[in-house]
Amino acid sequence: MNRKQTQPFPRELQRAEEYFKTHIENADRPNFDFTIGGEDLPVGAAVTELESNAEKRTIEKRWTAGAVEVRQVATLYRELPAVEWTVYVKNISGAVSERVRLSALNDRFPASSVVVHAQKGSYCAADDFRPVDLPMRPGDQAKLAPIGGRSSNMTWPYFCIETGENGLALAVGWPAQWQAVFACEDEDLHVQCGQQTLETVLYGRDSGAAGIDRTGEQIRSPRIVLLFWDRGDLRAAEACMRARNLFRRYMLRYNMPRGEDGKPPVKNLAACSSHQFREMLEATTRNQKQFIDGYVDHNLGLDYWWMDAGWYKTLGGGWVDTGNWQPDPERFGDSLKPISDMCHENGLKLILWYEPERVCPYTEFYELRDKGYIIEDKGWHLYNLANDEAFEYLCEYMVQEIRDNGVDVYRQDCNIADLQMYWELNEAEDRRGITENKYIVNYLAYFDYLMEQCPGLLIDSCASGGRRMDLETQKRSVVLWRDDSCYEPTLTQCQSFGINFFNPFSGQATTEADPELMTYVTRSNFMQSTNFCYNIESGDQDLIDRVKKSMDEYRAYSPYFLCDYYPLTTFSDRAEDWMAWQYHDADDNSGIVQVFKREGSADTAGKYYLSGLEKGATYIVKDIDTGESYEAKGRDLMVEGMDVEIQDAFAAKIFHYTAK
Repeated sequence: MNRKQTQPFPRELQRAEEYFKTHIENADRPNFDFTIGGEDLPVGAAVTELESNAEKRTIEKRWTAGAVEVRQVATLYRELPAVEWTVYVKNISGAVSERVRLSALNDRFPASSVVVHAQKGSYCAADDFRPVDLPMRPGDQAKLAPIGGRSSNMTWPYFCIETGENGLALAVGWPAQWQAVFACEDEDLHVQCGQQTLETVLYGRDSGAAGIDRTGEQIRSPRIVLLFWDRGDLRAAEACMRARNLFRRYMLRYNMPRGEDGKPPVKNLAACSSHQFREMLEATTRNQKQFIDGYVDHNLGLDYWWMDAGWYKTLGGGWVDTGNWQPDPERFGDSLKPISDMCHENGLKLILWYEPERVCPYTEFYELRDKGYIIEDKGWHLYNLANDEAFEYLCEYMVQEIRDNGVDVYRQDCNIADLQMYWELNEAEDRRGITENKYIVNYLAYFDYLMEQCPGLLIDSCASGGRRMDLETQKRSVVLWRDDSCYEPTLTQCQSFGINFFNPFSGQATTEADPELMTYVTRSNFMQSTNFCYNIESGDQDLIDRVKKSMDEYRAYSPYFLCDYYPLTTFSDRAEDWMAWQYHDADDNSGIVQVFKREGSADTAGKYYLSGLEKGATYIVKDIDTGESYEAKGRDLMVEGMDVEIQDAFAAKIFHYTAK
């Protein structure tokens, strides 16, 4: 696949525009599923253009159906073949509506053959994010959903779908319990996506229901993104990877938080002392400042200092005792500001961990249960974001916390395995799914409020690792900790192989200090954000020198991790197999190739076929370890391949190439 083939084809842009016009803007029937009292939407809708420029066009369609108004807000992107939409349903009457059923996508796509390329999600297992291919024949159906209400728990909300000579990339933006159903018919693929359970009456403005404002109750659908791709003259695997890279570009351009410079975060080198102080359970203002001093004194060039769980007052059960969100006064006084001030004085930013959704007994937040702010169950309880007053309280509380402690990165975890169970507690039969819907609307509004009130704030979404990596969460946050299975090199290689298909940003950490293993393990843990967990305060100069070398490598090559991604081997977790991939910057025609020879391999050489290069350009390819380089034509690197020789028992190699 050469450089020209990596750009959107005119036919793809045309397909996206045709879909937008015929299935959304001018369609008599919607491309989503809606009924009220068992009746479909009436034919015809009012269409309003909200925005139109060279980059995108956004419209709103409105229907009135009984007591409710239905709005579909849809955007056509003009530089990428992508269409997205969200559906909103609002009771505009003064009475309770009939039952509303809503799903975000219900449509058919022409298909001569079907393969749904799915992936496993995050669940703290060795094969997290592993590709899963689902070939389908007429009559086959595949039903996919996460487990327990966290959007990427066990199942990944991103799909690449072959439908013959062309295909779709599909993403479901819902930070909770979504469902996607693929049904292969004779000449079509029928796709349905939405909140897994949502069938509810909606209260009107004068219905007397608690918490309903004067304008009536509203629900919304997941956000759906469709990206249209054509195979062209590429092999199926190449075409799918090209489509995923187009989607990575969509994510970078339209679905990632931006810094104050308007760009995605590219400087993400962090360090912490969690391994020395039992997360933050034994941390103090004094020892945190000492550790920061060590990194600063040795000129290691950190971007972030990371303080994880346990900095608050606990009740003897360890960091899991959440619900107190003031610093432990015995260890930190009344604020973490002395630590954040030291960070800022030395050009660092502070990452601070919170988990407000999980509430333990006998904590500050547990005392809010009498106000209805807590959904109670045995053991842990859930902070009730579905309650608007609870949502407003949390917004104001956390904004003050962030300001008082000088927080630059608000790191929100969620370790409740079954959120869905809490949402369904005490839910009436005619209100199925309403608690989840309101909860998620306020969860997203909470992140929006934090960013609005704290300019420059970056949010890190963690949910027992990467179990909330859906579109809507990732539009507002990054993922600095993608999985609780971590560190081990083969495992992290496999995770990177799969997660990079759609997601240009994820993070984790490296801890290996053994001189013989450190380069291999650390390079295996290089990703868009890498946390270096080392005891620089120990004064071990040999260790410090090796950490500095790894950090310098990371700084030099990590910008490529946000660029186009091409796996150069198949997925394998076997110790005897090699793994390799390429990151390519299409703007300056350069990139890196990472090759991992695992300890069980007897092979000494591999050949890798690069992608995205200019056929006629000459590239300088450099081994960053030896400094040796050679020149090769782009065509040769793509067609004849790049030869890599590794005599060591195991190794992680990086090759940097630039166009001459």
